[in-house]
Amino acid sequence: MAEENRKIGVDRTIVIGDIHGCFREFTGLLSKLQYIGEQDRLILIGDYIDRGPDSCKVVQFIRYLELAFGKEKVIALKGNHEDLLLDYMTSTEPKERCLAKYDWMRNGAAATIDSWEECNENIESYLEWFKSLRLFYETSDFYIVHAGVNPMYPLDNQKSEDRLWIRDSFINSHRDFGKTIVFGHTMIKGFSSKNEVCKLSGNKIAIDTGCVVGGKLSAIILPSLEVVDVPGRQINSKEAM
Repeated sequence: MAEENRKIGVDRTIVIGDIHGCFREFTGLLSKLQYIGEQDRLILIGDYIDRGPDSCKVVQFIRYLELAFGKEKVIALKGNHEDLLLDYMTSTEPKERCLAKYDWMRNGAAATIDSWEECNENIESYLEWFKSLRLFYETSDFYIVHAGVNPMYPLDNQKSEDRLWIRDSFINSHRDFGKTIVFGHTMIKGFSSKNEVCKLSGNKIAIDTGCVVGGKLSAIILPSLEVVDVPGRQINSKEAM
């Protein structure tokens, strides 16, 4: 277990799955990991907002970590929910803006808007940060991205839309991409336990374990593939419908 084996001076790369406004679970997972910002590289897979109650606090805390430890130690990737927010907030043509608002609202935007109001913050002041989020991060062995990649193209020739939104064609592909793809976006509940990861064909590892709908918030430590998780947000029966 990471909390028992944490050794001072040992650098780790930690990748955390979709947070979706679950601030308490996010900070609880970092505590369980015994995260040390000066030493560990922290990679966040995207979808920090929507559905959960504390999107603003999550984003504020990520920005604090970036300032405290630098953007080479804290790497925040863009998710499709950040993409939805930007589509709406930056649209200027009325019909386009209306459609973008509909898309965002049906994907949990109300909780995000409420959270910014509770923090007495203006969400528009965060737009440059949302725009600055990276689309992927790679090492010699791993390619880390929010949704996945298009199996028809090499890793160095992927479209932004696929990195943020792709599902079945990536997940069902048997292609070996040359690196292990670590991704979120598509929820896979029930696999996450100590020293276990969800390996799919073609060297793929899924780490969205449904925190916001009562699953878990999971982290994977690279290159050991150790999984550390905390229980997800408890939801009521009305939310589960």
